[in-house]
Amino acid sequence: MHLRSQQQKIWALAILFSSLSLIFWLQIGLNAIGASWNSQAALLKVYAIEQRESVASNEHAAAPEEVEGEGMEMPSDMPSEIAEGENLRNPLNEWELRRAFGISIPSLTIRAPVLLPSRKHWDARNWELLEEQMQAGMLHGTVAYPHSSRPGGGALFIAGHSSPPSVEAKESMYGTVFAMLPNIDLGAEIVITDGDERFTYVVTETFIVQAEDTGILDPVNAEGSLTLITCYPVGTTRQRFVVKAKRRD
Repeated sequence: MHLRSQQQKIWALAILFSSLSLIFWLQIGLNAIGASWNSQAALLKVYAIEQRESVASNEHAAAPEEVEGEGMEMPSDMPSEIAEGENLRNPLNEWELRRAFGISIPSLTIRAPVLLPSRKHWDARNWELLEEQMQAGMLHGTVAYPHSSRPGGGALFIAGHSSPPSVEAKESMYGTVFAMLPNIDLGAEIVITDGDERFTYVVTETFIVQAEDTGILDPVNAEGSLTLITCYPVGTTRQRFVVKAKRRD
């Protein structure tokens, strides 16, 4: 009788263990199925978002001549990722920015596009929106101030980041485009490309001003001049490092 009781206990434990094991594996299976469904749902959600963005881009993207503006050709030395970057069209159009020129400083191995904003905020003296417009452009290259003359003519003013001032700038390939600018030498060449035309400028002076000094943007008596501006010291926005150059005849 005692032996039979022991066997019954063993069978009961075996059945309990089997039941618990079955429940355990069923739970794992359900979790796996749930994870699979969640993964597929996430992929479907991403796909839906991409489709909406693609439709929106097709609906609102401007024609190439609208993006370039005034029949401006793309600079021949502009990086292909900028020239072919379809995703840049919307933010550039939103801030009325067009890709206009190219800039290179061989001695510092600097090479970047130059974007030109509309004069709307400059003429309205809306400096806050102008700053936002300039910052939006500097995510995609350097930016000429709206009152700038065309290369080779009057005064051309170009600004670029020396260090990223924002998360967006950190993710941009141009967040540190002018980081080496304080190392430029007097007499160094700066080349501006406008379509098939190339204009060479020679550095005549460099200096540092306070961030609020807007006198550096004065175009008076600046025929054939180029001014480059970036934040200084690198990693801060306290001051501005300024490079002045004259066009070589």
